[in-house]
Amino acid sequence: MEYILKNISFQLIIQETASLSISILFGFFIWMIKRSYDKYCEEVYSLKKIEICLSGDFASNTHNEKFLNDWIDSLQNNRLFSCSFRNYFLDNSEFVHLTNTTLINKLNALSFGLNVLSHDLENIFGRYYSNSIKFLDGDHIKEWYEMNTNTKNQLMVFRTNFSEAETDIKGAVTYLRAYYKQKSFSIFRLFSSFSVNIYPTLTEKDIQIELIALNKNIENKKNASTQQFPL
Repeated sequence: MEYILKNISFQLIIQETASLSISILFGFFIWMIKRSYDKYCEEVYSLKKIEICLSGDFASNTHNEKFLNDWIDSLQNNRLFSCSFRNYFLDNSEFVHLTNTTLINKLNALSFGLNVLSHDLENIFGRYYSNSIKFLDGDHIKEWYEMNTNTKNQLMVFRTNFSEAETDIKGAVTYLRAYYKQKSFSIFRLFSSFSVNIYPTLTEKDIQIELIALNKNIENKKNASTQQFPL
């Protein structure tokens, strides 16, 4: 009888242990799914915010390029020019939720380039304007004309930065949209825990499709309005 009781007790312990283990594994599985879903939502939200920032950066870059061209025209006619240019919006803090390394590298390079462009533009215009006031207040018109010529030549080279920035912005937008489309249509993205990509990388065809659609959208909005336009 004692042997039978011990055997029953042992079997109960095994059953309770197995039940507890299964409960722990099930709880961990539920936690993993919830954590993956939270990370998925965080990344999707960040992608949307970054796309909005890139749209603003495209508009700012268009505005700043127009400002620079107007400034060059004023320099050719020796007129004092005053204008405010726009800052760029891309924020590195949103990159922390992204899991695609290629996209992160593109956005980091773009953010750095736009910051340098904005800083250089501010320095060139600030230095020109302050020196112009000094020359004009001192009635040094000849020296001011010479500075206008030198500044114009400098800006003719500098303005190529805006076309390069536009290309970089469009490149980041097309890659982001292709990645977002791939991510949105894959339910298995929910299981990419611990920031591990287990899916095929984007193809050049995916990116080119988005680039063609983007250029068409930009052209349509240019033709529809003379105002600044988003992507």
